[in-house]
Amino acid sequence: MGRYDKITSFLWFIFGLFITLKAIPIGIGSLSDPGPGFIFFWSGILLCLFSLIVFIAAYRKKPEDGEKSISWKGIRWEKMMVFIIFLLIYTYFFEKIGFIISSLLLMLYLFKGIEPQKWSNAIMSTILTSVVTYAIFVLWLKCQLPRGILPF
Repeated sequence: MGRYDKITSFLWFIFGLFITLKAIPIGIGSLSDPGPGFIFFWSGILLCLFSLIVFIAAYRKKPEDGEKSISWKGIRWEKMMVFIIFLLIYTYFFEKIGFIISSLLLMLYLFKGIEPQKWSNAIMSTILTSVVTYAIFVLWLKCQLPRGILPF
């Protein structure tokens, strides 16, 4: 597993570096006045940092005897494909029905459909996630999210 971690972490580092370098000309801004490249720049930096952590951990890990290749067994392909379809539907309806409704529906599917939980946990997690996300982007960062069909 260490060899695959080294390879993938290196690729993620290159991708994070690409994102970071492409965000600089767009304009990063500052924490109090973020520019259009602010989120991309810091996302790229975090991606580079996390990939370095994985690379170092894989480098320090001693190879086990008879180390096997990546196993594709146990991957729930059906759920992954349905999730991708839901993400596409989410992006299509994001502008039409708005951030709040589309995010509530997506989160409810994630909490109830991907890893089934009790309805009370799924609903509370859905509401909490959507409210916190709304508070971060609209109230704190002053981003405009689509209202959709809701009047507020």
